[in-house]
Amino acid sequence: MPGGALISINSVGHYANNILRQGLVKNLDEAIKNVQRLAWQSIGNGGIGLENKRSTSWHTIDPDNTCPHPARPSTVPEHFSIKRYAANYHTDVLIPDALTRTVTLVGDPLIEAWKWLTIEYFTSTQYALGSIDFGMFHGYPVDHEAIYFNPFPPIKGVNSPTLIY
Repeated sequence: MPGGALISINSVGHYANNILRQGLVKNLDEAIKNVQRLAWQSIGNGGIGLENKRSTSWHTIDPDNTCPHPARPSTVPEHFSIKRYAANYHTDVLIPDALTRTVTLVGDPLIEAWKWLTIEYFTSTQYALGSIDFGMFHGYPVDHEAIYFNPFPPIKGVNSPTLIY
């Protein structure tokens, strides 16, 4: 942001644990399935509610895939991949474009398209310390005196089929 720093975080693990804590689901696996469904529905809908705004994300089609929705929403294409999707490199929808980039057209080659984004980490599997997915849904206990210290080094995103982000 002009004159400062910005951290934008999508906290799917917090969301899943909160709907479990509120008693809206029976267990963490059910909560994660709800979060997955919400993620699948939100892909391609980044401009919803804003006239003439296109989404910065889109579904990847996987012909061998079967839709896991009992009733697939009309905004979710038939045969969408349940594991991968694509998006232009962008900030969160809550941050106005005008503050972070020049207004561009869809397909502008100056905007980097990330074609291998994944939600495969939406799982109740407990990963080992050091894994890129450690603490995603099970959390990580933070001592009070360490609340402002991140024990994990930053990871540079890699836009490739072996995506790291």
